[in-house]
Amino acid sequence: MTLPVATLDHVFINARDDLDHAADIYRRLGFTLTQRGYHSMGSMITLAMFGTDFLELIAVPKGATIRRDLLDYPPRTHGTRLRLRRFTITYDALSKVGVPIEPPLEFTRPVKVDGAAREARFRVVPMKVGVVPYGHVFYVHHLTRDLLWRDEWRHHANGVVAVVRAMIVDADPTAGTKLYADMFGPEVVRDIKGGKNVVAANSNLESLPRRR
Repeated sequence: MTLPVATLDHVFINARDDLDHAADIYRRLGFTLTQRGYHSMGSMITLAMFGTDFLELIAVPKGATIRRDLLDYPPRTHGTRLRLRRFTITYDALSKVGVPIEPPLEFTRPVKVDGAAREARFRVVPMKVGVVPYGHVFYVHHLTRDLLWRDEWRHHANGVVAVVRAMIVDADPTAGTKLYADMFGPEVVRDIKGGKNVVAANSNLESLPRRR
């Protein structure tokens, strides 16, 4: 059975309930951020777009009653979204090898492009809650890529053009990266000093225990 190719779409940064503070930090680091967006699932976000991937600062609106799960995690790397190209084939393949995935779902968010109101649409396959201790892992298929990857958002004062490396804090990197081995094959998980590294196309996801 052919498993999906490991390709990073974006990395979540959990801003909990203070997106303003997180956005200010990333702007001072030299990132150009998109307009604030509100998912139909309840979260609010702002993005740092690159060539083929991006960073997503995600938060729950103050006083909101949904997506409060974000408050259960600290303000740090919260998880990954992996690119999904052949939706049905990928879902079936992952189900058959026992990857703990939830049924597919779709959601939207309003986007203003060239002064016009548009709707960005997404189709995702999430992992079951609790599969990873640091947050969430999803597969995503962008149904309206042209509304996100726009030139005005992909130029950054700090010169960043891609997510080359992301670090995930996990008490047990070996157990934590087994999910990626199950999804993509054992060859994508490699040993590094003190932990594991997942090779996702041109990106690397390093899983390391918390330093004491």
